[in-house]
Amino acid sequence: LYHGQEQWQELSEVIERELALVDMEETGQVTELKFRLGSIQETHLENPRGAVDCYRDIIELDPAHEGAREALERYLENEDFQLEVSKLLEPIYEQYADFERQVQVYETQVEGEDDVYSKVELLLKIGEIHAMQRGDGEMAFDAYSRCFTLDAANETARAELFKLAEIEDAWAKLCALFESVVDGDLDPSLQRQIFVDIAEIHDTRLDNWEKSVEFFRRALDLDPEDRDTLEALEKLYTRREQWAELLEIYRRKVDLSADPEEREALYFQIAYLQEEMLQQMEDAIATYQEIVASDDTNIKAYKSLDRLHYQLENWHDLADNLSRQLELTLDDNQEQIDLRLRLAELREAKLDETAAAVDTYREVLELDPDNQPGTAALERLLELEDHQQAVAQILE
Repeated sequence: LYHGQEQWQELSEVIERELALVDMEETGQVTELKFRLGSIQETHLENPRGAVDCYRDIIELDPAHEGAREALERYLENEDFQLEVSKLLEPIYEQYADFERQVQVYETQVEGEDDVYSKVELLLKIGEIHAMQRGDGEMAFDAYSRCFTLDAANETARAELFKLAEIEDAWAKLCALFESVVDGDLDPSLQRQIFVDIAEIHDTRLDNWEKSVEFFRRALDLDPEDRDTLEALEKLYTRREQWAELLEIYRRKVDLSADPEEREALYFQIAYLQEEMLQQMEDAIATYQEIVASDDTNIKAYKSLDRLHYQLENWHDLADNLSRQLELTLDDNQEQIDLRLRLAELREAKLDETAAAVDTYREVLELDPDNQPGTAALERLLELEDHQQAVAQILE
């Protein structure tokens, strides 16, 4: 009677009384009455709150109820109910693997949620559906990008973005995303990691050497003792033959190292760059002197200084160097002969120390009486009146 007379308020009250009398275990009858009541509330009484409540009760009793689901879907466009309704529809779409609608309700929840971490979890779900179920790499990348923008510390989003960048060749997009986030209010350790990520992408994927160096150096500014970043910059500068910059990296590594052997190896690398690549001979000498200052038995460093002093005609320094080498090679007879011969020639020709030269030639002949250069040198010095007596005794 009420239906025929379109007395909707009275009709809804009668249906509610019917529901109170029905056995709740009679699911079909309950859902039928609830659906009628919801339709009246929605269509005739302009009571969306009451309608949504009815449809919710139906879905909870019978998730497969198509009428209730379709009715709730209409409220996804209603700002007042879209968040609530999306949560009601979510398990239904999940149960029936309706991935497109799943994404729709998750997106609705993302828009409606105020909590950042709730948004992050939803975006992770969206990204997973696009990537694993729908095979849409572009949409998955977009979802994970929004997630990363909200929470740059989220390792899942970061890992998935790297996977998708590899699959989709989206390295430029990934780099742009990281650059848009990295200067925000981030924990310094996280900011440093993102700087490194950007630098590595520019280096290995985008072939942008300048950008790679820029972001590695920004990472190093945050943590000057980070050895991994120093190693990365060392490789970049070596590959590009940026010797002055590489020199700076080696010096930083020296300052950080407490291992004497490692420090020595670094000093040799520094000296090599200074001498061979930068033509900074005086600086190379200073570096080798640092080595012998910490290890005065390092014959390799003395030989390097020997070479440099000779090139620069530092004759007094060279004489001191040869004398020290003599002290370090006492067990090598041939090395002793060669060094003494060089020292004698230096004293004779460059230092005007003829008496010392004669004495040194004598030492050469004591070690090797058949030494021709030593004998020839003394025979030459026999012409000098001041030294004839000493030379003659040696030659005799």
